[in-house]
Order: sequence, then C-alpha cells, then structure tokens
Amino acid sequence: MVVVTNADGEWYQGLAGLHYELGRAADGTIRVPPGSGVVDVDVFGSSRKEFDGETSLGAYYFTGSNDLKLCASRPGVYLRALSYDTSSPTVRCFRLAKTADEPATSRALPVEKPD
Repeated sequence: MVVVTNADGEWYQGLAGLHYELGRAADGTIRVPPGSGVVDVDVFGSSRKEFDGETSLGAYYFTGSNDLKLCASRPGVYLRALSYDTSSPTVRCFRLAKTADEPATSRALPVEKPD
C-alpha cells in the first residue's frame, strides 16, 4: 500500500508496513495509546531529501466506521506517539476520512531531481 501525506507544505510518500524492531522501549515492548494499531511508512519520495530512505513510525485508531486518527513520527525519528492529543515537532497527527470504497487513482507527485 502506498501512503502519501502532505502537512505544512511538506510531503512524503512510501510503503506502509510494520517495523517491530524500531521504536521499542528499553524492555523490548512497543508502546502505543490504548486500542491502537501500528503502521509504519518506508519513505521513497519526499519534498525533503533527508526523509528519503527513512521510516516514519505510526499508530492509529478508528474513530468511526469511516474515520481514523493517525499519529506518525517525522521520518527518521524512531518514536511512536503515546497520545493522540496534539502534534509536536517530531510527531504529526491527522484525522483521515474514507471518501470511497476504491483507492483513488494514483498521480505522480513532483520529485526534486538531485544535482
């Protein structure tokens, strides 16, 4: 699955998956807010080149049958959100709503060419 996010004029896209080896506490557990699922994004394109090749660690929960809340770390910051209350410089939170049963047609995002 391809995930694209755009916040504050920055964007990144990547493949969703799970990285149980990243973001673990000292005791080896993965802590997320109660009732949450885990989803991580391996970034393969972004508006900021330092995000490319990094992973964004995320947690989510369903707020309704067609809505969910997602909090994900800045790519390369291996911390999971412990609350959905607010965004911070290292974690951004989004409310997402289902708009269709089928995935939207993909469109290419502009990718800056390296010099």
